[in-house]
Amino acid sequence: MNEWWVALGGDEKIFYVIALASSVVMSIQLVLTLVGGAFDAADGEFEVEGTDGDLGVLSIRTICAFFVGFGWGGITAMNIWPDHPNKMLISTASGGLCGTVFLWTVWKTMKGLHSLKSDGTIDYANAVGNVGTVYIPVHPSRKGGGQIRVKVQGRERIILAVTDSETEIGNLEKVRVLEKIDQQTVLVAPLSADSNEPIETNPPENEEGKE
Repeated sequence: MNEWWVALGGDEKIFYVIALASSVVMSIQLVLTLVGGAFDAADGEFEVEGTDGDLGVLSIRTICAFFVGFGWGGITAMNIWPDHPNKMLISTASGGLCGTVFLWTVWKTMKGLHSLKSDGTIDYANAVGNVGTVYIPVHPSRKGGGQIRVKVQGRERIILAVTDSETEIGNLEKVRVLEKIDQQTVLVAPLSADSNEPIETNPPENEEGKE
């Protein structure tokens, strides 16, 4: 094993490190997903959304899939054209193409699995009033949604969220769910640092002096 690694060129080592590291991470994600799904099924309520909340194109899962495709695609290209003068360029392009295909495939697969969740199984209106933690930063003034981790109907889930706050709500910050926006999205507000109450994003005008 050590001799094989030493015999590799520097470019090959880069692709192998990317491929092996991302493959390990993806394997861990798969095991956690299967374990999470098994626990849900044991309780009589198996739900895809409960085991995977990453629905965005650029999520931890899809980015990991890209690097899996990039690493192994680059290695394959290097093995096919070992003596080509532009071997590194060809390998990088091949890896990028394979990575994009992997990313798109994983994203479409998870979107498809999520759509299998029967309507009415989860009502995010039941999350209103609950305190959650930001999973992916929530952009200000409803300019694109983030994701939060919050309890809904007795189970912790990762769901889409928007905010009326004028500043971004960062990762791991606490928020309170204010209302349900649609079937997949809720409106949240950041909690003040010293209380469990939401920070007022649109404070009322000063009434002093008015008749």
